Amino acid sequence: MTDEENDRLRALELAAIIKTGRSLTVAMLSIMVIVVALVHTAVRPELLTTWCIVYLTYVVARTRITTSFSAPHMRADAATIRRARATLFISTLAFGALLSSIVWIAMPEMDYALKIGFTCFMILVMAVSAISSQAFVLALLAMNITVSIPLMLCWWLVPPTDAIVAACLLIQPAVNTFIARNRYRTSRESWEVIVRNERLAMELTERNQELLELGNSRNRLFAVAGHDLRQPVYALGLTIEQLNEYDPPQVLRQHFDRLRESSYLVSEMLQDLMDISNLERKDYPLHIDVVPLGPLLEQLRLSQDAVARAKGLKLEISAGAAGLAVHSDANLMRRILMNLVSNAIKYTIQGKVDIECASDGDEILIRVIDTGIGIPADQLEEVFHDYVRVNGQHRKDDGVGLGLSVVRRAVDLLGHRLTVQSEVGVGSVFELRAKAARLHEPAELPAGNDDARSNAELVLLIEDDDYVRQALSGLLVQWGYTPVTAATAQEALAQLGPAAAPAVIIADLQLSLHEDGFDAIALVRQHIGNMQLPALLLTGDVRPSLIPKAAEQGIVVAHKPLPPPILRQKVQALLDNAAKAA
Repeated sequence: MTDEENDRLRALELAAIIKTGRSLTVAMLSIMVIVVALVHTAVRPELLTTWCIVYLTYVVARTRITTSFSAPHMRADAATIRRARATLFISTLAFGALLSSIVWIAMPEMDYALKIGFTCFMILVMAVSAISSQAFVLALLAMNITVSIPLMLCWWLVPPTDAIVAACLLIQPAVNTFIARNRYRTSRESWEVIVRNERLAMELTERNQELLELGNSRNRLFAVAGHDLRQPVYALGLTIEQLNEYDPPQVLRQHFDRLRESSYLVSEMLQDLMDISNLERKDYPLHIDVVPLGPLLEQLRLSQDAVARAKGLKLEISAGAAGLAVHSDANLMRRILMNLVSNAIKYTIQGKVDIECASDGDEILIRVIDTGIGIPADQLEEVFHDYVRVNGQHRKDDGVGLGLSVVRRAVDLLGHRLTVQSEVGVGSVFELRAKAARLHEPAELPAGNDDARSNAELVLLIEDDDYVRQALSGLLVQWGYTPVTAATAQEALAQLGPAAAPAVIIADLQLSLHEDGFDAIALVRQHIGNMQLPALLLTGDVRPSLIPKAAEQGIVVAHKPLPPPILRQKVQALLDNAAKAA
């Protein structure tokens, strides 16, 4: 054992000594009372009184000395243990001397019956001491010898004599010492078990701390790497979408489609990795609210329809979703449906993917139905595990097998229910149930909002990455907006001039060491004098804490890489909401 473990063993032994010393105080007082009751007829009163006073003095002194070893400043080092053992030895020997003295005084004056009773009580006291001993074997042996010798001599030499009783008393110290030795050995083994368990618990705590640090390090790595990877992937997607708007010749169409599909695949893989990193956190903040399914499914259609058409599939969305809403977290619900539909498209070779929505009592039922390769019955639960993909003969090598794992984690976190039915070669049906919610009444668009619409085409774009800024600016032009672009808020204000006011702000989160998207949006709003100016924050940072911070400032957050159709929809939605509030 190490020095620390030996110190801990000594501390446990010292604690046993102190505990034994405290617990025996009442027992010793009881022994005195019983002894007095047995010998009062055989001992003169003044002599018995003197013995009682000495006995009580011993009990008080013993209790005080034993208690002193439990003082806060007392350390369980080797020297302290030696002092405790020596004190216990002297104390136990003194106790034996007190009992021996009353034996010498009382036994010669007793008749046979009283002599037998008194002897049996003394044997009982020594036996109980042996059974209850934990750390004073030598002291117990000394006490047994001190008491047994006068008892034996009185039975051997003082009438009435009994050689058999004397012989039993002769071996009694050996028997009690054997019992006490086994008791001490058992106690020692239990202390060693305690020390080993404490060492294992400490090692387990250290390993858990290491795992926690590794987990935090992995999350930080995901966050940094995710942002750094999202930026070029996002720029690539924007460029592909911008070039695609020019309607390239047929000979280039298949290349553009393949580039778009590859860009989308990389984006999905990055998003799945970020989602896994976030959902594994125990402190993931949920923002439960009324989530309308109509706009959510429209975003889904915008991002997935092109992917489905590229594979020759038909993506159909139930028209009844427009009037339905659920109690959920909007971001997680969007991710659940996005992954279910994306997964259905991946594993469907021909046919279609349907999204059906219906009200079922106090729940909303959402089904994602495909005509894909299907899932074997023995893999229906396995597909929700990390890095598991359906084994299909016709499956492309796309994705890393995290999509459904993200879905399962998000569904469990939200308290929704998800079931799956599938038949190989026929297709699969994923059924999601969530608590129904009542849609808010839409606000009527007030008359006379022409002025609000007059600046709808002016969009302020603050992005420090030149490549992304140029690609986004080109898309905004193609969508019919007039972009004003800048790398910082100060540059943006210089370009806007004193009179121009944008209808919406689009800003990247990480702009520079001294400015982020929140700062830039606040500065522009303050300069224009409208702290409610619609703003969209683009970021590759997937920390959940960004969402409530943005909500407090009336900012919409969109995570990169964002499909251009969804970006266009979000910008238009901000403009529409601003027009309604005007």
